[in-house]
Amino acid sequence: MAKAVVVIFFLIGFLLFSIIKDAGAGIKAAYKHVNDELDQRPNFDGSQKVNNQDRTTVLVKMIAETLNAQIAFSGSPTPSSLSEDDFVIGYVCGYSEGCMQVMNIDLNDAERFGILTVTFFDIFGHEKATELLKPILQNPEEMSGKFANGWTTGVEEVRCWLGSGGGENQKSPRGLMEHLRGANL
Repeated sequence: MAKAVVVIFFLIGFLLFSIIKDAGAGIKAAYKHVNDELDQRPNFDGSQKVNNQDRTTVLVKMIAETLNAQIAFSGSPTPSSLSEDDFVIGYVCGYSEGCMQVMNIDLNDAERFGILTVTFFDIFGHEKATELLKPILQNPEEMSGKFANGWTTGVEEVRCWLGSGGGENQKSPRGLMEHLRGANL
């Protein structure tokens, strides 16, 4: 009887050892497969390994979330009050354009317009965004000085924030938030 118990324990031990050994080999193979696919020298300047669609999706999300954060920290005015302010409309345009320029993504005009449109939909809502985009596209030269000031502020802030300058000039964009706080006082 004792010999049978020893043999059973030996077989169970051998079986467990074989399972663990096979599992370890599988884990090593999976780890090697994953690591062989990774670039050992990641490129943070917009490498061509990531296709434009993925980068565009990330860019759209980044623009919308950072603009919405500024709006929220300003005291969160309603979308209708935002859409009546030419500085805000210009800032959203300039901020979007600045992000596209700094990220250096090769976009055609339709893609650029698509990013701007999605941003406007997110900030102002579908109906108001459509209404606001018409004059910008049809007669951009007739936009007000406040619109141009907002555009310039948006582009400059993105360049300071994400641009190559870095250092002490690099700061988070706050122009929209500060403008809205001043407008709300």
